Amino acid sequence: MSVTRICTHKGKFKSALLGLGLLATCAFVPAAMAQQTELLPSNYFAGQALSTTSDLNFTAQTLTVLQEQNLIIATGDVELSAEGYLIKAQRVVYNRNTREVELVGDVAVRDPDGLVYVADKANLTGDFRQGLLENLIFQDEAGYWLSAAEAEIKPNRSLDLNDADITPCGTCIDENGREIGWRIKAVRIVRNTEEKTIYFERPSMVFAGVPIATIPYLTIPDPSLTDYDELLKARLSYSSELGVGIAYPGFILHDPRTNLTLTPTIFTNQGVLGQLDWSRSTRVTSVKVTGYGIYQFNPSAFAGKLGDRNMRGAVQASATYTPTEHLTIGGAYTLFSDRSFLTDYDVGDREGDYAVNRVYGTYLEDDSYIDARVEQYVGLGESGASNEAQQALIAPKIEASHVQQLANDWGEVRLSGKLIHLKRANDHATIVNGTPHVFGFEGAKSHLTLEAGWSKQWVAPGGLLIAPYLGARADVAQYDGASGYAGAPAADLVYNATPIAALDVSWPLVGTDSSGTKHYFAPRLQLVSRGGPTNTGITNDDAQSFVFDDSNLFSFNRFSGEDRQDSGTRLAIGGQYNADFGNGRWVDIVVGQSFQLGGTNAASVANPNQTGIGSGADQSPSHIVAGIQGAPFDGVTLGAKTLIDPQNGQVARGSIAGKYTTDIFSAGAFYSYAHQSVSPGATQERHEVGGDVRIFIDDYWSVGAYSNYDIADQSFVSYGSDVSYDDGYLGGTIYYNRSSANTLDPKDTIGAKLNLKMIGDYAYDYDF
Repeated sequence: MSVTRICTHKGKFKSALLGLGLLATCAFVPAAMAQQTELLPSNYFAGQALSTTSDLNFTAQTLTVLQEQNLIIATGDVELSAEGYLIKAQRVVYNRNTREVELVGDVAVRDPDGLVYVADKANLTGDFRQGLLENLIFQDEAGYWLSAAEAEIKPNRSLDLNDADITPCGTCIDENGREIGWRIKAVRIVRNTEEKTIYFERPSMVFAGVPIATIPYLTIPDPSLTDYDELLKARLSYSSELGVGIAYPGFILHDPRTNLTLTPTIFTNQGVLGQLDWSRSTRVTSVKVTGYGIYQFNPSAFAGKLGDRNMRGAVQASATYTPTEHLTIGGAYTLFSDRSFLTDYDVGDREGDYAVNRVYGTYLEDDSYIDARVEQYVGLGESGASNEAQQALIAPKIEASHVQQLANDWGEVRLSGKLIHLKRANDHATIVNGTPHVFGFEGAKSHLTLEAGWSKQWVAPGGLLIAPYLGARADVAQYDGASGYAGAPAADLVYNATPIAALDVSWPLVGTDSSGTKHYFAPRLQLVSRGGPTNTGITNDDAQSFVFDDSNLFSFNRFSGEDRQDSGTRLAIGGQYNADFGNGRWVDIVVGQSFQLGGTNAASVANPNQTGIGSGADQSPSHIVAGIQGAPFDGVTLGAKTLIDPQNGQVARGSIAGKYTTDIFSAGAFYSYAHQSVSPGATQERHEVGGDVRIFIDDYWSVGAYSNYDIADQSFVSYGSDVSYDDGYLGGTIYYNRSSANTLDPKDTIGAKLNLKMIGDYAYDYDF
């Protein structure tokens, strides 16, 4: 049993608070620079420490100088602008004796980013760096809204807001007068720039007009002075071994470059897990180190497992160096007390059941790409050691590509290359009903691939598109033959050269009939000849996925990696038809087939990975691939794909789906089928049917349910239901899901999700 609950927070709040800080420092900069205008007395702003180099624009209907009171009064649509800031008010009064400025009536400030601050009245002192604003309203371009009855600007850009209110949608009232979204209310909000904190006094959270919770106070790091996304990650969890876990981050040090955060997690069955995050960033570097540690009070909860010990912990470190906008160098490393710690406590950076140690460098431009890396996949969990032994250590993998456009419209030349060396401690294989499926052989293997190609597209009379391709590929591969698995290759060193020639011809035809229907039809023919062998890498480590459909029918090489390639001469024919009937009604049809004209059909070559076998491309003529999708009626969408054996007309693989949507409900259904021949080792056909329905209770509330049923096994694969709310600013779901024993991850799950626009996403789920 396990529960996972993750919270992430976004940075719009950062913009608002930073913008208020700019208001304190910069909102009235133009007044401080008025020494450059002749409208005011000379030396009027003498002694000001602010910029004197920018142009100032000053307009008002009337300007009055009261010499006895030493006052300057501007009235009537007063505007000050400089350095991208625009300030407006109906009346501005400046007291030269006290150095105070008063702005009254429709006070508004727009900063260079277009953010606008509005108040009824503003009183500024201390060279305009201190003051009081009444009825302040701030709203950014995304709709984030912060208001306060009073906003006091203190020295060093600190802010003290009274009776403050924060929302993502202005007043958050919809067209029917209903309150939507979320709202945080606080009696007082204090932004302390010296301590780099934001303090909330009696904050309360309101969801869609309903008060949810109120706490006495809350202190968080200042999001405008640090990385808010990385700081606030509250966490709630549960498992039978750990009990209930509650975590909330505290902070020790935060400034624009360095962050140090302590996050204790209290587990009812094991004690306190400490998490210490340290990060430092500069213009070109970023370093992060995270440490975890716990003294388990009840290690016997993990009896017989790796976690049966008192002291447990881990350290993860990562770094990047970006000397230019095109080049990034980085790395990551993980250490732990035991392989199960990160998975038991559900912490740390992981890729599935692995932690990845890596060093890499990437160079990227519009027409060039280079990536070099070393990677070690460290197995986690109780089976981590055996899983790691089956994963390859990659040291190194180097990939590069470059595209060069030729002069005088003579097409383009594409250059690419890849070098990889990997080493695997154990064979990684399984047997399905007597059919072996090998994912990797024990031993060390190296493979270098270089490829160059030229292509150009001509438009012939009548709109015929002709695109020739000429290229060549070279491969060098070496394998040490360490595997003793049946069918494993012996030690070998091979050199291969593959000339490549292709011609792609298509004829797009467009027309409109008398009813106004727009038609598009494009027959296509492609001839590809590859002169090299199919098994270029000795062992196949990166080209094991092979699904033949309309997406790769016209690919020069239908294999997914460099260890295998197409071979021989192949002809592919097909076409696409699209009709637009208007009023949102349309249909799109794709159909095609390939023919092996000479040489070896790579997809039909027997191999321990079973790559290509049963795909439909392993025959000549190949299976026919076809797909259709469209919207025949308002609210209805339909789609289907199929793979048909032309020798007997049998459907080898197929699926059909449809959906109907109205203002009241939506409903969908699908059926999928696969003949046992498409999956080597399968003993029966696969038939699966499923559907989903959602009923819209009102504009924001809905209930839904879904199910998938395996007809052959006569059992449900999965099913579930949910109740959801979404107004565009506040969203939430309570759900139940069940996946059956014949899936990869059988379990029952109940959970809840919450989305607060501009703050973050929260999720809680419980597996049993």
